[in-house]
Amino acid sequence: MRNDSLHKNANAIQRYEACASHPEELYFTEKEFEEIICHFISRKQPDAARKAISRALCLHPMSANLMIKKVEYLLLTDCIELSQKNIRQATEILNCDICETLTKGDTLLAMGKEQEAAELLTQLSLCRTDNTTCLLWAIASVFSLHSMPGVALRFLHSARDEASTHRIEVATLEAMCESLLHNGERSKKIYNKIIDTEPYTSGAWLQLGHAHFRDGEYDNALYAYDYANITASAPNPHTELLMAECYEQKECYQKALDLYIKHNSEGSKQNAYLLVKMANCHGCLDHCDSEKSCYSTATQIEPNCPDAWAGLAQCNCEADNTSEAIPLALKAISLNPDESYYWMVLGHAYLAEAETEKALNAFEKNRALATGDQMTTEIIAEIKFQLKRYDEALEELNKINTTNDIELSNRKETLLAATYYMKGDKLAANEKLTIAILNEETNADLFFDLCPKAKRDKDFKNFQKK
Repeated sequence: MRNDSLHKNANAIQRYEACASHPEELYFTEKEFEEIICHFISRKQPDAARKAISRALCLHPMSANLMIKKVEYLLLTDCIELSQKNIRQATEILNCDICETLTKGDTLLAMGKEQEAAELLTQLSLCRTDNTTCLLWAIASVFSLHSMPGVALRFLHSARDEASTHRIEVATLEAMCESLLHNGERSKKIYNKIIDTEPYTSGAWLQLGHAHFRDGEYDNALYAYDYANITASAPNPHTELLMAECYEQKECYQKALDLYIKHNSEGSKQNAYLLVKMANCHGCLDHCDSEKSCYSTATQIEPNCPDAWAGLAQCNCEADNTSEAIPLALKAISLNPDESYYWMVLGHAYLAEAETEKALNAFEKNRALATGDQMTTEIIAEIKFQLKRYDEALEELNKINTTNDIELSNRKETLLAATYYMKGDKLAANEKLTIAILNEETNADLFFDLCPKAKRDKDFKNFQKK
């Protein structure tokens, strides 16, 4: 359980580091985890970043932003590994004096003396050597190792112009640096050139998949990830889970589910993150019992996982067990009050239990967190109508922009007609109801459900079915 009174004055990074040995005892929001992960990545602590990502995805399995952070982490660790390998290879080729200067530059960067290191390594790049490409490539690797991809690219561009050897190595590091700078199209173009030259380069396929994934190009990402596994000595579990994520985004839920089940069954114990992903796929496939079972197991494994509690609440709502859904949704909200979806689930549960004021409060919290949610505003308007707060209902309805949503437009016009009628403005009600029925005849049924006394009103007799 998190203790806000104890930790309210400490920022997320300090709280996380203070509980490094048992971070599961504290809860962190998605935004806090993004801050924590970026912190460890910037400090070149990949093990700490990996642990933070693992914890983050257990607590927030459905977070697209955290999945992107995972891809960025994989990219960074691959870049660090490649840079270290490049430097080792270069030191076997370059003379001792050059290697000594490279090591000094590396040390200066590690000490945070970036300007001094840049001057030293820039001067080194001007040295005459039979291995100019290798030297420039090695200098670039030192900078990329210290999370300075922009500086690394300057040397890589020079290395590319000089290249007689190490073309693939130079291009690979160049593409990685472009990716780290979020120049996705440039990095993809470079990876494709590498693959055209060396089609069995598994690493290039993998990084191309990451680049497509980050840009939301899931078909292309799947294609690249598949070839990464085909050309690799063994399938990469991270790659397969990203493939599952791609399938889920493409609404190919059975394919995603098969991969999630495969990886959940491989370890000695089940994984809450994978269970929530499995539950989501089961739900989309209408496997209601399996969906509920996965969410339930996830709450037992990871009691601080709000997505699992909210998912379990939604399952109970769909099964008309709304009285059981309410405490589950409240549990999710207690863990993360900043997630709009949890408030929406709670609002629907309260509505089903006829706790209208509580439902209104929940939907207003939902709207405050999900800016621009037109559907929630329509629900709020309908609740205020039920509470006979007609002026407020009109105010809400007039906020709704229905330009691109015909169904919402129909409901808005019908609710406007009903609200005007209950306010005693029959002329406005007649005009709005006429528009609503022209769009969809069944809107008349909704109007008379909302305003039963209008069925006996001679002014509205023509709107009733013969």
